Amino acid sequence: MIAQVTNETYAAWYQKACAGKPYFGCVLPVQLELFGKVNGCYFAGENIAIDANSRKVIASGTADPEELAGFLAFLDKHELLTDGTVPLGWNPKEQLHLFRLAAGDTLPLPHRPEGLTLNETPSPFQVASFLFGEESQRRDDFYSELCTKRNHSKAVVWTLEQAGKIVSTAGAYALEAGQAYLACVETAEQIRGQGIGGWLVPYMANALSQQGWDVVLLAKEERVHFYNRLGFTHVGMHTVYTDEI
Repeated sequence: MIAQVTNETYAAWYQKACAGKPYFGCVLPVQLELFGKVNGCYFAGENIAIDANSRKVIASGTADPEELAGFLAFLDKHELLTDGTVPLGWNPKEQLHLFRLAAGDTLPLPHRPEGLTLNETPSPFQVASFLFGEESQRRDDFYSELCTKRNHSKAVVWTLEQAGKIVSTAGAYALEAGQAYLACVETAEQIRGQGIGGWLVPYMANALSQQGWDVVLLAKEERVHFYNRLGFTHVGMHTVYTDEI
């Protein structure tokens, strides 16, 4: 039976369900630690861990397919990223590629772009505004979550700036259990293709790796060539499912 994590015993079961798994083993525990007491972190014995805090639910492990479908319908959730059970009646929507840089390894580092300043402690609101622009709800939610994560040493975000304005960013948005989840890699549209993100990403990944973190990331199909070119190792696939036609 799927139930909300409400005590330390349930939290231990939740964490056991995702322990050691690339991506899930860092993202899900961080969500539980920082947001689970207020919002939706769920478990079913030691079999599955579920984070339903965002529009897209994240789940690792196995459950009864019919029960999982009913549970997600009850929460009015329509997208699920999982490495385990597919809810009954749900269908694949998107394939995501899992890449890794093992702790202690390094990526080749291209020539650093000229005229840009690296900021290792940028304003969370400026980062949120750069990533989401006029999408005020997503911007505000991202800003709030990033502030919480940085205050608890669970996230690190860097930017490249020109005349004090962000032109590129990358971040480790979950730091837990030896893993660093790299995400929200973005460069301003007008200067893409100049190798700016292609320098920032390996530079940050190398720094995290040398600190002892396994760097992991999920990439859409159109970004696979980029991460292959940078030297990350492709280690698997995950699928986003939906109940919408």
